[in-house]
This record gives sequence, C-alpha cells and structure tokens, in this order.
Amino acid sequence: MKINKVSIYVLNYNGAELLTECLPSIIKSLSRSRCRTQLFVIDNRSTDDSLKILKEQFSSVPVLLPKENRLLCSFNEYVFADDADLVVLMNNDIKVNEHFLNPLIEAFETYEDAFVASALCWDFSGKRYEGGLSFLSMKYGWWGTTSVDPNQFPNFSYTASIGACMAFRQDRFRELNGFNELYLPGMLEDLDICYRGWKRGWKGYFIKESVIFHKGQASFKRRFGSSKIRELAMRNTFLFIWKNIHDIVLLIDHFFWIGPRLIYALLSVDFPFVLGCFKAFLKICDAWQRRGESKTGMRRSDREILEIFKPHIS
Repeated sequence: MKINKVSIYVLNYNGAELLTECLPSIIKSLSRSRCRTQLFVIDNRSTDDSLKILKEQFSSVPVLLPKENRLLCSFNEYVFADDADLVVLMNNDIKVNEHFLNPLIEAFETYEDAFVASALCWDFSGKRYEGGLSFLSMKYGWWGTTSVDPNQFPNFSYTASIGACMAFRQDRFRELNGFNELYLPGMLEDLDICYRGWKRGWKGYFIKESVIFHKGQASFKRRFGSSKIRELAMRNTFLFIWKNIHDIVLLIDHFFWIGPRLIYALLSVDFPFVLGCFKAFLKICDAWQRRGESKTGMRRSDREILEIFKPHIS
C-alpha cells in the first residue's frame, strides 16, 4: 500500500506541562516525514491550562474538542472521518525521535498484511526500555501480554499489542470499529483492537527503527492512582477474555481457574483483583453480547494466534 498522507493525533487530558515538554519534538518530526503529515491535539475536556497553552504556544496545531472524555475512544470519531492512509495515535506523554515516522510509513508500504505497528519505546532519559515489542500468552486460563526486550528476539518482528503510540492503517482501524467502549474508563483497549486485527488475518509489526520516548501513564496515573489502575486492568482482562476468546476448551479452562485465582487473591490481600473480578461479572452480559465483533471476518483461531507467540514465551 502506498502511503501518501499521515495524520498524528495526540490525546490530552490535563497535561499542560506535558504538552510543553512533548509537542515540540512531534512538531519537529513533521518536517522530516516523506509524506504529507498533519498533527492534531484531541483535548479530552481538560480543566487545567491545556487549552491556554495550546492557543498561546502551539497556535498552528488544530485542537479537537470532543463532547465528553471517552479516553482512547475519543480517537474514534476523528479517525473514522479522516482520509489519511496512516494514523498515528499517541498519548500526551510521548516525545519522538525526529525521524520516527518514516520507518513506520515504510513498514506499511512493505507489509500488505499490516494493520498496526509499534515503535521502539524508551523512557525520557533514553536509558530504560519501556516497550514496543509484546508477546501474547495464556497460562492457567489467564490471558495477557508481556513486554519483552527486542535484543533477546532480534529476528522477531510481530507484536501482540501496542501501548502509548500506535500507528494504524486508517481503513483497517475503521473496519475494526476502533477502540471499544466496553473497557471505559480505560485499560486493554489497545490489546482488544490488536487481537481483533490478528483474528482477521492481519498482523501487528514492531518497528525498532522508529524511536519514541514515554513518561508512562502520566495523566492516567494522576487521575486514578495505582490501586485503581490495577483494579481496572483486572476487570478488563476478564472482559477481554469473555468478549474475544471463542475456543470453548480455552474458555472452560479460564472459568475453571477463576475460583483458585480469587482464593489466592484473598489470601494475598490483593483486593484490586477481587474488586476487578466482581465488577467484571457485573458487565459479563455486555461483554458476551459483543463477542460477535471479534468473530466477524475471523481468519485465525485463538490457538493459531497463541502459536505465533508461543515459541518465544518461556
């Protein structure tokens, strides 16, 4: 696929200081792109000085104002209406290498089966690896992804999930119906859309030549706190499994292990897990009703997707 136009969307919520710190690097990267590229900021109903800073310091950047803060789901309406070939979706706590965009563009032009791609992510110091390459695994009925050091797997270029900076083919993002509101207020929306893409027979690629720098849940952690984040992650892992896993044996295995997991969580005083499980069961009907979304156009089974990453999980 020939990429002619790229749109970059930065999602912001009460990140005034992050915008000042991060946007200049993204703006600089625009001039290095070999395609026509435009940057937008989606401000998710901020109550700090975000809009003032955007107006005073970044007046050339269009600001989009959704009617409500739907976290990652706020991307949907703007990406659906975009006519770009490639959309790059990122949080407000991302800096980029000025040449980060071209390797992503080249990946989508090289791999016709690509629907999403991730960059090599470091912390702000550039010394600690933050992610980009992730493997999917299932153990004792529990599904999840593991971020791994790409130096340990130099010949492996697929990724199961993305994170804070996601490059999508616009047409395939739209075909997947974007991020799913089931997971609001957040966590695992990225794994959900990636898994649905893998089920359709497409692939997610890790592009190590594209380099970004991540502060790490800066706005999200400030809003919810560590305990609530874990609770949401546990709740949404249950919802992800109930919504997306269609192999009956794997589902039975999952439900078999819920009891032992709850007992262990109670004994280890892991109350966020217990609360997450309880709140997931309150939404089980909603998750079950959405199972058709990941089955639509399915070309890979759950086991086939696991096998792609299984040889690389110890």
